[in-house]
Order: sequence, then C-alpha cells, then structure tokens
Amino acid sequence: MAEPSTVSTAVATTLVAGTALSQILPLIDANAAFGAVMGAALVASTKKDLTAWKRFASFLVSGLCGYGGAGEIVARELAKETFLPALVGAVVIVPLALKLLAKAPDFDLSAISRAFGEKK
Repeated sequence: MAEPSTVSTAVATTLVAGTALSQILPLIDANAAFGAVMGAALVASTKKDLTAWKRFASFLVSGLCGYGGAGEIVARELAKETFLPALVGAVVIVPLALKLLAKAPDFDLSAISRAFGEKK
C-alpha cells in the first residue's frame, strides 16, 4: 500500500496539471497544431542516421516553428485556414535552416556592402 503522503502528492499534482491544461487548451488552434505535428512527423521520419534525441529535437523545433508561423500567414491573409500553412512551415523550416547553417561559413558580408555602394 502506498504511503498517504505519496497519494496526496499525486492527487495534488494531478489537480494542478489538470487546472493548467484546462486553462491552456482553449487557446490552442487545433488545425494549426495538427498541421504542425503532421509536418514535423514527416521531417523527423525522413531524416536518416539520427539519434533518438536529435530526431525528437528536430520534431519539436519543426512543429513549434510550423505552429508559430501559421498564425502569421493567416494574419497576412495569405491563407484562410491554419492547417496547410502549419504543415508547410513545419516541413520547410528545418531543411532550410540546415542549408543556411551549412553555407554560413562561406557567406561574405563584404560582397553585400560592395553591392550597396558602401566603401571600406
């Protein structure tokens, strides 16, 4: 049999977690969340030679970026619903960020300043 303090701690933790979730869940856009999770699952499942933690981090970053970007796309009236922008954002953000990070050491800032006519 469990100790009474363990049971009361478990009950209190469950009540606090339930209260927190009941306050947060009405604010979540279900369409955007579903689209972001689908896109993030696609990205995480297609990556090869990743450890479980890197795959989970890729899933998490991709899903959060997809969910966050969907609201901005709808706010700019580029889409009416949030599912597709969240899906596309989640699929595109991680590969695009990885390509930019791979090219970052080769990026020459002096070429930009010359293009705008600034002198050293």
